[in-house]
Amino acid sequence: MACLMASLVPHLMAADVAADLLMAANDGQTLEVKRLLDSGATVETRDKRTGRTPLMLAAQHGHPDTVSLLLERGANASARDKEGWTAYGLTRFSPAIGVLHREQEEIVEMLPKPAPARLAVDATWSPETLISSCFMTRARLAQHVDDVQLDGLVLTAFQRALRASGDGLVQIVRAERRGISAGPQSGRADGNTDALLSLQAEPHSACTADQAGDSLGLSISIRLVRLRDRSVILKKTFGAGLKGLHMQTVNNPEQYFPVYDAWVQPHAGPIYEAVEAALVKSLP
Repeated sequence: MACLMASLVPHLMAADVAADLLMAANDGQTLEVKRLLDSGATVETRDKRTGRTPLMLAAQHGHPDTVSLLLERGANASARDKEGWTAYGLTRFSPAIGVLHREQEEIVEMLPKPAPARLAVDATWSPETLISSCFMTRARLAQHVDDVQLDGLVLTAFQRALRASGDGLVQIVRAERRGISAGPQSGRADGNTDALLSLQAEPHSACTADQAGDSLGLSISIRLVRLRDRSVILKKTFGAGLKGLHMQTVNNPEQYFPVYDAWVQPHAGPIYEAVEAALVKSLP
């Protein structure tokens, strides 16, 4: 028994040192991190639950001095946690609560930036939720909304959000407006494309009970596929649910375009941010 206990002591001590290093990095205790590393702690120690390294924790929690020290000591900035995040990804897209913007920006500048993800984009729209109109037959309603070119509005807004980001993390290699949706796009896999994004506008229209006008709504569904293995890495609907539901009554067909256009624009930024984060998280 004494021999068994003696053999366990080094392992228990190593576990304690690893836990201490992770906690010190998480809390930004740079001098303690240095002391532990000088004492033989492993810079690539990982949290068993999350798979995060000291560098990931220091970056996520906004400690530039600790990040700098860990990088000097050879920390692997390309390592990923169990969710797929690198230290860069955690800093940019999942910072801890309370991290200041200047700390976040300082750390991002220290870490290697991912290569731009090459993205193909297909935009469509679905007529399934066009129920009725006080002004048009259902067939004419679908044609009228098609003339509005909702898929083009969504695609243009997404491209504008990409340019506004200015971070160069995503490069669009192909963008097409495909009109009425015929189901999820399988996409073309080639050497110049990492992922396919399907943007589907889903307009809603129904003649009000008093037939005073058409009650309009809009949601946008997105589906992001990693082409190397055809994995769906993001699937989400924007503008749906009680918080996001758009409802407005119009009293003539000419009001469809400005109403839908005004709803598309606010969603473009959040859609781009969600796509960007999923690509950084899921691509090497």
